[in-house]
Amino acid sequence: MFLRVAPGLEHAELFRESFACIVRKGHPRVGRALTLERFLELDHVLVSAPDYGPGVVEFELAKRSLRRRVAVRVPSFLVAPALVARTDMICTVPRGIAELAARAHPLRVVSPPIELPSFAVQMIWRAGAGSDVALRWLRAHLVAAATRVG
Repeated sequence: MFLRVAPGLEHAELFRESFACIVRKGHPRVGRALTLERFLELDHVLVSAPDYGPGVVEFELAKRSLRRRVAVRVPSFLVAPALVARTDMICTVPRGIAELAARAHPLRVVSPPIELPSFAVQMIWRAGAGSDVALRWLRAHLVAAATRVG
């Protein structure tokens, strides 16, 4: 998810994505639906680069003067589901990742208790690379794969 594309780069939207929360199956504090109160009480796993600032969830909670409790920050969507599956923590991730993770780990996918904006999954490439036949081929295959995913 890129908010701004830097000068000298081109981009194309591959598909739109929404957010979901993952919790371990049998989580003792999450019932059929996740309430905002429970969401704020739970410890969260945050997937983020080390120096990255607040994310979408923080912005949406701040609009309501609320904060969540981030207990662990991990750098990868591969790490977060395994951690959540073995703890009572929660993690907000793109829905596609949540659904894939729930097939690989004992996880439940639940809707976030607040409305989170959808976002574009984009591919970005260096401007001027449009004439490179191999890169055009690769981009076309990425678009085709994303069409099947999105």
